[in-house]
Amino acid sequence: MSAETKQAAEDEAIPIVYLIDFLSYGGGMENQLAWLLKNIDRGRFNPRLVCLRREKISNTKDVGCPIVHLGVDKLMSLRAVTAVWRLVALLRRHRTRILQIFSVDSNIIGVLAGRLAGAPHIVVCRRDMGLWYDSGPLRLVNLVNHLANHCLVNSAAVKEAVAANETFRPEQIHVVHNGIPRPAPIDKPVLTRADVGVPDSVPLVGIVANLRPVKRIDRLINVLKRMKNSDAHLIIVGKGVEKEALQRLVISLGLTERVHFYHTVKQTLEVVRLFTVGALVSDSEGLSNVLIEYALSAIPSVAFDTGGNREVIVDGETGYLVPPYDESVMAEKIDSLLDDPERVARLGRAAAELAYAGFSLETMVAATQDFYLDIMGQDQTAEV
Repeated sequence: MSAETKQAAEDEAIPIVYLIDFLSYGGGMENQLAWLLKNIDRGRFNPRLVCLRREKISNTKDVGCPIVHLGVDKLMSLRAVTAVWRLVALLRRHRTRILQIFSVDSNIIGVLAGRLAGAPHIVVCRRDMGLWYDSGPLRLVNLVNHLANHCLVNSAAVKEAVAANETFRPEQIHVVHNGIPRPAPIDKPVLTRADVGVPDSVPLVGIVANLRPVKRIDRLINVLKRMKNSDAHLIIVGKGVEKEALQRLVISLGLTERVHFYHTVKQTLEVVRLFTVGALVSDSEGLSNVLIEYALSAIPSVAFDTGGNREVIVDGETGYLVPPYDESVMAEKIDSLLDDPERVARLGRAAAELAYAGFSLETMVAATQDFYLDIMGQDQTAEV
């Protein structure tokens, strides 16, 4: 394609700017945005990405579009005020029709800049259950969100939380579920249990998570201790500030030989394929990418019935939902699966079918594009 032809195509496509605090490997929200940017139809949409923080904070992914870093370290600073006007200029220069905003700090700066720039559609994203709602920013966020047009959420559970706590009207809140790339078919495993330090013959319970307090990995370690199946091992795939505390807990419970820590970014699905059962024990989840990854790998899940987990797991058919934070019941459910390999296989197949139908990357991208075209179509209807 010649430079002239490429420019003509960009001129016809709908200009969209995405604003996020920073973009890095491993985060669920960041992954969703990166996958969307890589796969959005460039014939219909012309995307740009703006990161609020400095470039060194963003371990920036290759997203296939221009990226600008505003260099804001603190929201209440002169640099933040300057960033608002830089963003206004960028939005005008790009002739932005849709501004889509992720993260709370970006929300405050972005909505103001979008309104000053005259962007017709300002879309605020929510992808969690709002653990920050009890903190100071909510009042300021609600103040600026009167200037936004839409709120895009990733689950019905998040929609309910937003409607209860923020100033968006129900008709302004739209649901597009997360989507995960399909695992590539493999002739032979890329990783083996030996590669991650797990014996071949044991049942393996696994979890993929950033090791942060909200993920409550300590609960799953306690669950392993409660389980009747003393042959089962646990693998914790991730890294974070909680790792040393979790290792101390493992030692205190006498589980050193049965708990394994492993970190990978690009081979997560290869590790998941080694699981017998996948688990999720977080305090809060909007819509878990991890549950979808388990399902796409035909691994049944056991998770607490919080947030959007019931939108991914069909209880008794693709996995099990457990009353929130009941470690005893979770231990019983995992034990029951490990005792019945045929049920593990059956639930895993059902989970994969559901995930391919409702949570594929293609489904997410198509639904997001439909949302964009729908709100743009409202402009045309209003003009008529």
